[in-house]
Amino acid sequence: MASNESSGGNGPGKPGGKANGGKRKQLRFKAKVVVRCVECAWSRQRLKQHNNNRREHRAKRKKKKKKEKKEQKEYQRQFQKCVDIPSECTPGALGSGHHNEEQARHKTSRHKI
Repeated sequence: MASNESSGGNGPGKPGGKANGGKRKQLRFKAKVVVRCVECAWSRQRLKQHNNNRREHRAKRKKKKKKEKKEQKEYQRQFQKCVDIPSECTPGALGSGHHNEEQARHKTSRHKI
């Protein structure tokens, strides 16, 4: 090895950049590169497409779950006063529209989950 060649590492005049911090920057960049098996049948493009599809599918599922949760919450909020019927039914306890026990029971039977 000649004296002008240097052993590994990054220093001034090297592709890594400055004497300090160049190495760290390079490592951070390398981490983003997709590492895959040489024998693997997936091409880089197909792998990318596959990942995109999975991401979209996950997002769709998450959106659907969120929507269902929101609907459930709305449903519960809407019929909150009809769900719990006290034994002594009074118009004040149940809110407007429920004037006796029979009327309240009839109204709740339609909104059972």
